[in-house]
Amino acid sequence: MDTFNFLAGLCFFLLSLNGFISSSPATSFCPDRCDCQHPQHLMCTNRGLRTLPKPAIGLVRLNLQYNQIQTIHPKAFEKLSKLEELYLGHNLLSNVPTGTLQPLKKLTILYGNNNNIKKITPELFANLDNLVKLRLDGNSIEVLQDSVFKSLTSLHYLHLESNQLQHIHRNAFSKLANLRFLNLAHNKQSAVRNVLTFSQLKALTTLLLSENEIQYIGNHVFQNLKKLSKLLKNNFLTSLSGDIFALNNVLYDLDLHGNNWTCDCRLEELKRWMTAAHSQGKLLTVFVQCHYPATLRGKYLDYMLLSGHRDSCQSKSLILCGLSIL
Repeated sequence: MDTFNFLAGLCFFLLSLNGFISSSPATSFCPDRCDCQHPQHLMCTNRGLRTLPKPAIGLVRLNLQYNQIQTIHPKAFEKLSKLEELYLGHNLLSNVPTGTLQPLKKLTILYGNNNNIKKITPELFANLDNLVKLRLDGNSIEVLQDSVFKSLTSLHYLHLESNQLQHIHRNAFSKLANLRFLNLAHNKQSAVRNVLTFSQLKALTTLLLSENEIQYIGNHVFQNLKKLSKLLKNNFLTSLSGDIFALNNVLYDLDLHGNNWTCDCRLEELKRWMTAAHSQGKLLTVFVQCHYPATLRGKYLDYMLLSGHRDSCQSKSLILCGLSIL
């Protein structure tokens, strides 16, 4: 009898354990049209979804890219406190309600790229102090307001390319002391004037400003970016101060191609800086191609010799004296 009772109890225990495991939210529930091969990963990419599926508690990765999701309920993620990666790219989102992301304290990767988002606020990113990578490229954002990313103190990679950015508040990037990569290419910037704009990005190594409409860059805009190694091309620049990169000692890839450079006395200081940088082996790529005057069109500033001292440049243009290998 004792043996029978023991076996019966053991069977009941095993059946109960099996029922407990199979009913675990992270493994038993898989939304329609989604892939749940990994118990903590929910893959719902390119499934024609118009609304968010109800995810299981305990998820670490949620991928909802390439769907037709237009709205997200403010409480959609309230039970996903363990989520580390959230992919919402390539949907039809125009807005993410304030507080929606607040429960996701462990989030390290957030993709919101290629949607219709027009505005972002500091409150949207509250509590995301573990976020390392943020993609908001391919949206319609026009303004970066004051301290908009202030909660993202661990952020390393920020993608804002291919938006409609026309105004960046001087404190928009405050608190991003750990940022390594910032992409602002393919926007509507016409000038970069304020010395405070990038002043707190002291860990930044890559800053991409290509394919904007930049006509003017202030002299000291990049002075605090001591680790900067890459910069910009394809804008509307015609001239640039010679000391603008004087403090960027590790700059090695400065692509200035695709601007309408006027090769006159105003570029003499830039030319001297380029020559000095080349001689020290610090600068590998520049590409300053003259657009004006017509006599120098197509020539590269890299290979021009200066006509003389700054005060003797009366013709307002540099003289091409020959080619030299730098």
